[in-house]
Amino acid sequence: MIKAIETEYNGYRFRSRLEARWAVFFDALGIKYEYEAEGYDLGGVWYLPDFWLPTFAGGLHCEVKPIGGDFRKAVHFTYVTRLPIWLCDGSPDFAAYRWVEAGLWFGDEGEEIPILRIELGIPSVSKIRGERHLYGLPYLYKSRIKLEHILMDKDLFFDDRYAAAVRASRQARFERGETPDAATVTAEGEAIDLAEWEQQEAQQARALASFVTALSKEERPIAAGGGKT
Repeated sequence: MIKAIETEYNGYRFRSRLEARWAVFFDALGIKYEYEAEGYDLGGVWYLPDFWLPTFAGGLHCEVKPIGGDFRKAVHFTYVTRLPIWLCDGSPDFAAYRWVEAGLWFGDEGEEIPILRIELGIPSVSKIRGERHLYGLPYLYKSRIKLEHILMDKDLFFDDRYAAAVRASRQARFERGETPDAATVTAEGEAIDLAEWEQQEAQQARALASFVTALSKEERPIAAGGGKT
């Protein structure tokens, strides 16, 4: 088994370069994070989420894996703790990602049955609404969707700062002791022209609403999010 390369960045020693690239991505978007903040005992199974994002989407854990990685322990984490988790498969990209959250299903006699919902969303940071959240896309449920591959214009969903964050994560160099400066990464992300960014956000919100409305009217949407897992 090939061992991942441990990588230092922003005062953390990450277990893999992939995790470090996600940290660069978070810094470029201004998303606060803590690495391996707390471990959990899942009934005899020890689990340590990769990231804790205290201010994003009301507080969200993240698990980072290469594309095709095994997220079963992360999903079990949500089932046991009822805490949501973002499944970050592969490097940061222009894509929609899965997140898992707990829910309830009501049985025939009205009893509450705990379930999990696996939803699909796009990471977004909006200064207009003052929220840090995942855009939900309930009609697009697959493990990982490249939006530009299903006849969508990615500019409707990803603004300049998101593009800058993806670029920063891809261009980060860690060889021979090199490491990006976290403060510089964050500052470059914040340097995106605010007025232009707010205009982009408003246009994206309208386009997204129209797109989801159109999908909901189709007789056979790609798939429906939610339900039992």
